[in-house]
Amino acid sequence: MSAVRWLSHNWPKRKAQMEKLMECVRFCLLPPPFLRFLQGEHNTLILNSICQSAKVKELVNKAFVYTSSELYELNQNIYHMLKEFHPPEQRKWIVDKRCAYHRHPGGHQGQFFTYQQFLNYLESLHDSLPEQCS
Repeated sequence: MSAVRWLSHNWPKRKAQMEKLMECVRFCLLPPPFLRFLQGEHNTLILNSICQSAKVKELVNKAFVYTSSELYELNQNIYHMLKEFHPPEQRKWIVDKRCAYHRHPGGHQGQFFTYQQFLNYLESLHDSLPEQCS
């Protein structure tokens, strides 16, 4: 979502960096339902442009195969089938009580949040003082 936000800031100039930036996204750490969402059509120009890119489609499709196989503990057999695939390093989790969609590490990660929820959370950060300052 941060990559989408950055690209959205100045899409006409930044769209040239879109594929390179999206290669940095660890799609394999996203839940399969969210990856399915990314494979569909979107009603915003920028998100749809990103998701319809051939490179991004390839990244999302490989991630979907990986995450789906992980659900069935088939990932050892899948690695050799995915050309140039390297399993991702697990992310380091932070906890922010102000985040309405946050889930604790090890919690139900199968749900996902929308871009609008992400933007609402960013706005709440702008509207609140850090705990150290209050």
